[in-house]
Amino acid sequence: MAESGGSPAGVINLKIEAHLYHECPTAEICELVVDARARGGGIGTKLVQRVLCIAREAGCEVLELSSNGSRTDAHRLYERLGLSKTHWHMTMPLEKEER
Repeated sequence: MAESGGSPAGVINLKIEAHLYHECPTAEICELVVDARARGGGIGTKLVQRVLCIAREAGCEVLELSSNGSRTDAHRLYERLGLSKTHWHMTMPLEKEER
């Protein structure tokens, strides 16, 4: 979590796990949220840089994340930090079964 002026300003959720298709563990940013009033102040950059350190220390091979196609400001941040668009993320809503 990041603070600004003693108040929460951002949070990042990192998951590290092994996959069959990678030799080493992978790191995934599951969530990155920066308060709208604090955006543009470097909080997102600092949060991503911190998880990069954690991922490297854990021996991870790659850092991944998924982002909604409409979040162009977030995409600029990610690309500026060295991430690139390499995959399609596909979803399908599942209907709940009636019991």
